[in-house]
Amino acid sequence: TITLETDVTLTPAEGRRPPILSKTTLDGQGHTINGNGAIGYVLKVSKSKDEDPSCPGGGDLTLNNATITGGNHAHADASLPSNGGGLVNGCKGVLTLNNVTVSGNTAKGNGGGIFNSPSGKLTVNNSTISGNTAGGGGGGIYMLLAPIGSVVIKNSIVSGNTATANGNEVYGTGDDVTLDMFTVFGHSGESESEAFYDFTPGTIDVNATSDGTTETSIATALSDILAPLVDHDGYLAHALVTDSPALD
Repeated sequence: TITLETDVTLTPAEGRRPPILSKTTLDGQGHTINGNGAIGYVLKVSKSKDEDPSCPGGGDLTLNNATITGGNHAHADASLPSNGGGLVNGCKGVLTLNNVTVSGNTAKGNGGGIFNSPSGKLTVNNSTISGNTAGGGGGGIYMLLAPIGSVVIKNSIVSGNTATANGNEVYGTGDDVTLDMFTVFGHSGESESEAFYDFTPGTIDVNATSDGTTETSIATALSDILAPLVDHDGYLAHALVTDSPALD
């Protein structure tokens, strides 16, 4: 286990930072990992298939109690993919987020906040994904799942992200997606078709879009559902307010 004792600002560097290739737990203790606006993602689990066609996998990251920000994945070299501004879950990677905020990241390609590869396994628990931008699809989360990829999103907030192409909040294709776990998706300043591409929130999730089940304005900090984005024991997150429909 790696335990952060202070905020971490990564050194600017053109190109890719080395991916995590083994089982690792990173406990942020409420601290921030800042990509510093450098060209590239903040953290990556496993190599991408273009880096190693054999797709060996091996990366398994559990990230607890941290904020991921300052990613700027926009390579000048068009031959390099620019997917995943904050977090990239690469080939056969396993990425688990617990009490994590992913905010203020940008990808020239897909997945402003998080890019999950077709074979990646992503779990998001009690986390906030907000204020990220993608030049392609999936401002918050991009997931294009093959038969072995999977995504679980539980008790989280995915709202206030933007994408130039499709899916401001979520671009999601594939069958192995577990929802219905009291997650808030979108806000009233966008329609379902703007917020989601090939993705539908679960029946007991909160669809806060203008034509969703619980239309709610992000301008009022989702006051019927969430408290404003503030520091909670060292990490930025929206708390659920009393009587919020997202409470289980």
